[in-house]
Amino acid sequence: MLDTRSHRDARSDTDDSTKTMLGTVQRQWLIDSLRESDATFKFIITSVPLDFSTNGGDAWVGYTWERNWIWDQITCPRDNPSDPCGPEIGGVIFLAADQHWFSAHHHNSGFKEFQVGPISASLRQPNPPDQHQVSMLVDYNYGRITYDPSGGGRILFEAIDDHGSLIYSEEIPSGRGHIQVRTEPAGLGAKFVICADNTVLSCDGAPELDGPCTHIFTGGGDTDFDYAVPGPYRIKWLGLGGFTTPPAETGCLEDGETLTFEGNFSGGPLPWFDDFSEDSGWNIVDEGQTEGPSNWVWSNGVLTQTSNIYDTTANDATLDKLGSLAWNGNPAWDDYEVTVSFNNPDDDGVGV
Repeated sequence: MLDTRSHRDARSDTDDSTKTMLGTVQRQWLIDSLRESDATFKFIITSVPLDFSTNGGDAWVGYTWERNWIWDQITCPRDNPSDPCGPEIGGVIFLAADQHWFSAHHHNSGFKEFQVGPISASLRQPNPPDQHQVSMLVDYNYGRITYDPSGGGRILFEAIDDHGSLIYSEEIPSGRGHIQVRTEPAGLGAKFVICADNTVLSCDGAPELDGPCTHIFTGGGDTDFDYAVPGPYRIKWLGLGGFTTPPAETGCLEDGETLTFEGNFSGGPLPWFDDFSEDSGWNIVDEGQTEGPSNWVWSNGVLTQTSNIYDTTANDATLDKLGSLAWNGNPAWDDYEVTVSFNNPDDDGVGV
């Protein structure tokens, strides 16, 4: 359990190696405790969230150098026993609060962060969801953790609302492995999305190509993920202008092992491609409004509709059209195949 208040520097200080939330003594104690622990799972309890918050520099987003240093110490691969990083650390889960809504986040570093509460204090509205936010609900809630020591050990995390109903659950197996992504030809920088199906907690049988996605890694080009929980994974490549996209691929990561995905890109002109780095001429149509107009945002290679355009309590069956659509293309196209990747982080409807 971290003391994130007593030793912190002012949030207005420059975010560099001299700025600290924990203080140097507590920070080193945290890493030493993780390295020396023989526990299957290690819970790090932080009163402020790691990344996704609405109160600015008060949370870890205002102390990113120190946060990233801690992440690097935990994820550092230790293939050599004499490595000064020390023993490899696995089974790390972050528990956070302070934002007054429930959310579950799967960081690209491999960590899982569960944010719960409040159970009685006032609620707040969150920022637009990030692609690594897998669930979010603005409601009174609390968290429950169950440990099952069988089969090497696993954790069941559950978020429960103030009426006792289950909001979200996720099982997490013990152990840690590594994922490598390689492309041919090298240096293309092709973007990809890796999904983990942690509802299947072993590598028995073939992973499903379209199974549930309970952890998300994203990247571009040759990438190493040094911290990943064991289990089935699948990779889907995003379009790359001028190249034919490789098919999706599955694999299974064993504890202590490395899973490698290789994407072979062949030449071939594509009639149309968009990496969503900026607005390339999309047409926006709002098909009905009860909460105001849509708000489409291009950011970090993702096109997101961020407003609550068509919030309603009516039965969906009585509504002809819902919300807003973005369209692009050429009416001259006759016979074509579309590849698209999208994410729906809450209970809204989405379609292609």
